[in-house]
Amino acid sequence: MELIMLSGGILAVTVFALTTSFLFRPGALLKAYNWYLRRRLGVVVRYSHSGSYRFFYCSRGTPGGATPSVLLLHGFSGNKDAWLPLLKYLPRSQHVVCVDMPGHGGTSRTGPEDYSIKGQAHRIHHFVQTVGLDKKPFHLTGGSMGGNVTGVYAARYPNYVSSISALSRRVFMKIFDEKSRHSLQDNMHLITAPVQIIWGKEDQVVDVSGAAVLQKALPKSQVALLDDCGHTTYHDQPRKVAKLIMDFISALEVNTSNVEKTE
Repeated sequence: MELIMLSGGILAVTVFALTTSFLFRPGALLKAYNWYLRRRLGVVVRYSHSGSYRFFYCSRGTPGGATPSVLLLHGFSGNKDAWLPLLKYLPRSQHVVCVDMPGHGGTSRTGPEDYSIKGQAHRIHHFVQTVGLDKKPFHLTGGSMGGNVTGVYAARYPNYVSSISALSRRVFMKIFDEKSRHSLQDNMHLITAPVQIIWGKEDQVVDVSGAAVLQKALPKSQVALLDDCGHTTYHDQPRKVAKLIMDFISALEVNTSNVEKTE
């Protein structure tokens, strides 16, 4: 009886500790969960530097596989761990890199010039060079704010990307100046890489009609509209989004291979 009471007491204390942590320190509990999830998924956390500027990122796999490397850019106020649900459904053999955007997570915080869309694209290019992604064109994917940066990066550095996926896009009127807010619109005509647009039909942040606006500006783009899905598509439907991205990349690789054979 004493053993049962002791076991029950230990269980009660454990439950109380977990409940208290969740109520009063939810951030710590989330960090612990993300640490566990990274280990389970085989994701390694690293730092890289461009001069005195520090990037915090995680990666899995090695470059040089059957498909291009994939670089994932998260949205405003997020971090690299936002992509962990999506990584769960990407092939283990796929080389994938997730980076904390400028001013987010463990990446350096500097002046406001780094937080405009063009400023972030510039810093991301530094990151690309520091981790060796510049050796061969890679697939770039961005969600929300990261979708804006993805488009501008593809326009400004076309030789470095093989294709891009934009998972909706968001512009923060109170954070970015007028010039920054329109940076993607001003650069879309410079995008030459194949484009995939993925948007949730239930997006309450940016209306789903935004997908049609992008498709009109990029007539060769592929559009996928997801049922029962909101703004953060890679959170709401990570399995579906992962499949869409990999199918898009794989189809482009097959087309490229067929063209090379006929030449």
